[in-house]
Amino acid sequence: MDYPFAKRQVAVILILLPVYAAFLETLQIFVPGRSAAVTDAFASTVGSWIGIAFVLLLQYCMRCVVDRATSSAVNATRVQPNDR
Repeated sequence: MDYPFAKRQVAVILILLPVYAAFLETLQIFVPGRSAAVTDAFASTVGSWIGIAFVLLLQYCMRCVVDRATSSAVNATRVQPNDR
């Protein structure tokens, strides 16, 4: 089964997202009226991980639907011995 996203690419993204969230929170220190919070970085990280999990699950479900449709189409075109 082919995956459009390599496992390594997904792993890199899952690792870099917390770094990105922490970086954005650190930048908020320099903006007047804003404050940085570890909980905000954590929430951003968890939200992005949930989004990635949703996309991967949707991709898996779509793959199953396509595989099922393809296999039923192939089975429908085969001539059965009793059909002659």
